[in-house]
Amino acid sequence: MKDEDLFKIYNTSFESVERIMGIFFQGDFRYLHLQNEIAIAGFIDNKAISIKQERLKEKDIKKSKMKMKGPQQDIKQAAIGILKDRGFNIKGFEINIRGSIVDVLATKKNRQIAMECGPCRVDKAIDYLEIPNTELWILTRKNETSERTLFKIR
Repeated sequence: MKDEDLFKIYNTSFESVERIMGIFFQGDFRYLHLQNEIAIAGFIDNKAISIKQERLKEKDIKKSKMKMKGPQQDIKQAAIGILKDRGFNIKGFEINIRGSIVDVLATKKNRQIAMECGPCRVDKAIDYLEIPNTELWILTRKNETSERTLFKIR
């Protein structure tokens, strides 16, 4: 099937797909899979999935002091700080959920947050949102003005 046909099937636009690419790829095209971006853009345009966006100043983020191994330590410590500041309990890092590895997993009452730190595959949105009471949050790397963006997808 051609990509043009998918735009019609999912009732979405190129602008919506570009927005999804900006949220998930953040300039790292290793994660590109256009068919999935078109599908997610269609879900958002048709109100099956919602995205909320928050801009966060780096100086306002209370980074965690937790010791951890592996890549992305700075952004993971920021993510943990954001989650803890909002009353979430951290369940762990690099946890396998439905065959995908989530950077940080947190819970609060009956809500579960799968947080990705930096760019990630768009199909993680599909995988995680299929789990009841689970949201995908994506935290971007710092930009040139020392801000991060937090995208909440549910």
